[in-house]
Amino acid sequence: GTTIILVTAEDGTTEITYEVNFTVAPNNDATLSDLKINGSSVSGFNSSTLTYDIELSSGTTLVPAVTATTNDINAEAVVTDATALPGTTSILVTAEDGTTEETYEINFSVATGFNRFDLNGEFAMYPNPTNGEITISFENKIKASWKIEVYNSLGSVLYTEDLSNFYKSEYKFDFSNFAKGIYLVKISNKDDAVVKQLIIK
Repeated sequence: GTTIILVTAEDGTTEITYEVNFTVAPNNDATLSDLKINGSSVSGFNSSTLTYDIELSSGTTLVPAVTATTNDINAEAVVTDATALPGTTSILVTAEDGTTEETYEINFSVATGFNRFDLNGEFAMYPNPTNGEITISFENKIKASWKIEVYNSLGSVLYTEDLSNFYKSEYKFDFSNFAKGIYLVKISNKDDAVVKQLIIK
């Protein structure tokens, strides 16, 4: 708005008008206040956290519906759904100023039908995400006929190896020839199985 100041001189006729124009700078808030999957808020959502990993029930084939609510009513959120599962849905938030942007991502994976066992934390895989090279370590040296299998998102086995031949507690693998994406690494013997998600970036 505008505030007008009219100044009249002592002679009663000479006048000068001053104007002060007030404007409000556009908001630069490009954050979300809520993020929902199929109508339910994402557990642990925080406006400053931009990436979320969500595991869907085994057998899920439809990409979940994602809706986003902006902190600033004048900001705009555009949701780009994942094209398939596993996959990533992105939410681009543009602030009122038209230049400030934030991108939120939800990485969807689908649980396999494998039985999962904790094994008391004996199995670790790192780094994850990785460019392809990973280390798999066990708390103790393997004393049974363990096997590693790597599956793609379609459930096809891309790699398999018998670990018991080495009888050691740490193994290094190079999957840098794999395409970027989400894979499942299964460590198993005749009694137990452990499945962990591996992300190759």
